[in-house]
Amino acid sequence: MEKLRGEFSSRLAQLGSSLASSNEDAIMDDMTDYVPSPYEGPSTSADAEPAVILVKKEPRNLPRTDALNEADIVNSIDAIYFAEDEDFDAIAYELQKLSCSSEMLEDIERERLRLKQQLGVVSKRIAALILEKSPSYSAQMNSFTEIRDELTELTTKVKTIRKALNHSKKRTTTALRILANEKKKAMLGELKETLHTIKTLYVTEFRLRELIEEGQFPMAIELCARMKEAALTYNHFTAVNDLMLKLSGTSQLIEAELASSLPQLIVRYDADRYAFVVTAYTILEKQQEGADELVNRVCTSLDSSARSVLLEEISSSLPPMADQLELSELSKRLKSEELTGAFQKLGRVLCKILSNYHAMLRHNIEEDERIAMASGDHEINEEKCIFQATLRAHLPKVFKISMSLVTTCLSPHNLSHLSFDDLLMIVDFSNRFRRFGIVHFGADCDALTRFLEEQALLFFGRFHGERLSELCMFLENEIFALCPVPYQFTIFDLQEFAFLKETRKGDEVGEVDGGEMAENGYTIMTPNSPLPFSNEENRRSQLHSVSSLNGCEVADLPTPTTHRDLEPNYLEPADHVPPNLCNTALNLLRFFGRYMRMTTLVPALATSSMPAITQLFNYFFFSLYSFFGQDGPEVGEISPILKKTLEILKSSIALHIDGTEIHKAALSCAIQLHYPDQLFSAAERIMAVESLEFVARQLDLMRPVIESLAQDSALLDHLERFHSQVVSVVPEMRVLVISCVANKALKFPVFVQKISQTKWDIHELQSQHSEYADFILKDVELFCKRLDAVSFCVTVSPATRRLFWDRLIYYTFKALVQGFSESAGKCSSEGRALMQLDFQHLLGKLEAISSIRPFPHTAFVDAYIKAYYLPEASLEQWVVQHSEYSPRQLISLLNTASHVSKKARQRIVNALDL
Repeated sequence: MEKLRGEFSSRLAQLGSSLASSNEDAIMDDMTDYVPSPYEGPSTSADAEPAVILVKKEPRNLPRTDALNEADIVNSIDAIYFAEDEDFDAIAYELQKLSCSSEMLEDIERERLRLKQQLGVVSKRIAALILEKSPSYSAQMNSFTEIRDELTELTTKVKTIRKALNHSKKRTTTALRILANEKKKAMLGELKETLHTIKTLYVTEFRLRELIEEGQFPMAIELCARMKEAALTYNHFTAVNDLMLKLSGTSQLIEAELASSLPQLIVRYDADRYAFVVTAYTILEKQQEGADELVNRVCTSLDSSARSVLLEEISSSLPPMADQLELSELSKRLKSEELTGAFQKLGRVLCKILSNYHAMLRHNIEEDERIAMASGDHEINEEKCIFQATLRAHLPKVFKISMSLVTTCLSPHNLSHLSFDDLLMIVDFSNRFRRFGIVHFGADCDALTRFLEEQALLFFGRFHGERLSELCMFLENEIFALCPVPYQFTIFDLQEFAFLKETRKGDEVGEVDGGEMAENGYTIMTPNSPLPFSNEENRRSQLHSVSSLNGCEVADLPTPTTHRDLEPNYLEPADHVPPNLCNTALNLLRFFGRYMRMTTLVPALATSSMPAITQLFNYFFFSLYSFFGQDGPEVGEISPILKKTLEILKSSIALHIDGTEIHKAALSCAIQLHYPDQLFSAAERIMAVESLEFVARQLDLMRPVIESLAQDSALLDHLERFHSQVVSVVPEMRVLVISCVANKALKFPVFVQKISQTKWDIHELQSQHSEYADFILKDVELFCKRLDAVSFCVTVSPATRRLFWDRLIYYTFKALVQGFSESAGKCSSEGRALMQLDFQHLLGKLEAISSIRPFPHTAFVDAYIKAYYLPEASLEQWVVQHSEYSPRQLISLLNTASHVSKKARQRIVNALDL
């Protein structure tokens, strides 16, 4: 059915186009010529639709019909075909009719013939109507041609007229436009000028605000004045009238901005911005108000900056409403470990503000001088220098406020519990800050000085007790090993004494650096003036540079005092040989340096620190004596001055520190004093006595500095007694300690016994020395080897080696005389000769082994041997003059002298003080 519908549609379309193609007689092809074939040819594919094949038939003529039949045929046409409906589709209508019936193919063919017949009748009638109306159509077409020609002529005339009118209109319009443009140009010029002025005033308002924000207040004031003058001309405009209202309050705005810009200048000084502020106040003729406001802002900035520093340090433990707390309350909340950091930050902030204050004053001074020179005045008119005069007048006030803030920060705390470095840092910077105020502000503050002195005294009492305990600990753990130091080492190589190295030139804070001191006692700071809390001053404070004390330069310090000794060359240090210095002595020198540092910063400590230095040395001296000076059998031979000194030392270290008696140090168990193979710890003894001597030499070197710190006469007397009674006796301590080694180095009891067993009442001269001489010489050779071994542990100087041999020879000869005196029986002249032979043999061997020139103590033995040959009168006088021999030795000598009578012998014995 769909295929059939499609075919009908195409055929009807062809039919309609053929009917409308021309206005001749309707001669249409007979549709019957095309009859659809029911045959379906073979398809090329299984899915292809069956094709419709049109079979061409022979044309045939339409049957003629009469008029009656034509009317019936027309009447048989459906009414729908006569309706005026543009949307009507005849093909669709006919197909719908066919689709609604179930007719056969013959019925469809019959319906086709009917429609064809109807179409033929309709076509015929239409052709007849066209033929009927054709003459009328031709006449009308001729009329239309004439009308067209007339209209063409009329159109040509109208165009000519319009062209002339357009030409005239253009000329008139151009002239009028030129006149109108000239008028508008004049009006617009006036309007432009007015608008430009208004725009300038409007833009200038923003420029005025920019100048105020940039701090260019003089330009802002001048611009504001010009704007007011210009706005008066155009005050009839509403915008300008509003601008006038704004400008009326601009002066107050500028003054408020001037005042609000001062705090920023105080904290971060800018010379250009400050010049703008001063010039602005000058233009406004409010210099005094500006100067007073500046001083008030400085005072306020000092307080607010101090509060900000403390709030920043305690930010972790801030209570609610912390901003309302007093500065002292904020300071109390600082922890001990936060105090030094807060103190340094506070000092840096305050010094920066004070430095900016001087920079402002310096700017005013230079500006006033420039104005005076420009005007030709040789003297500055003080009435016009309002800013300078006001800032100068308030210099002391500003610094006192700063010092009071520092005092408030420190006063709630107990500084005696701080560490040594922290306390000295606070004291040092406080002293520098105080000096800074005296030099540059003409102001001082005794409250902070008194507070620091009290805290330093409390600190020193605890500190000295701890150093004594520490010194005791060092001594008890000291093994007297060599501490490596340079051969030219002195106290100045220690960091604790670095403050004595620096020169004073340019080092003291507040020193006048090129400027002249004013009449009222202060100096204007320069841009290069150092600040007490600056980074450079922090580095210097770590060195604690105090180069001269009361005019005594470090370079002029005298050389160490020459100590008294039996032989002065014992104490001469070897060239290019590092000194023998133990760790305890090195730490003792560090203690001295710390005490002196504290005293230089707090002179009031001198009454405590100077005796403390002597007490430390006394404790060290007496401890070394108790370690190495009490184990010899010849302790009774101590010189009276050394004995007196030891009594002084014992009483000195018996003082009490903080109610606790000083603990007496004990020798380390690592040191064995009774081993002969180690020469009775000779290396440790040398290290101890030479460390003591080194410390004594450094005390002599420090003496001028110490005396310059101790201005009190009682302290000077104490120091004089200390050096005369203790320091000067140190060399005798050296002799005592080495004597303890020399006395035990040889087997002197066996030696004396062998001598006493020798027979001296022989009657023949001997050519061979006695056996005891070989015995003692073997012992001496062993001593020499042991002494050489000591040189591998410590540096044994030639003076020290000579002193060892001197003491050994002394005790050897003393034992020799003792053996001679204890010999049983009588001694003959030949026996005396044998004694002389033995002595000369010993003398030659000892001289070769020891290499000592000249050889000491020979007279002691030689005189004793030769006294046998003296006559009775001379022998009596000789005994009285030689008190170095003991009474038993003298009595033995008298008993062997057979040429002395009993009466004379008895008289001489009675004369001896037994």
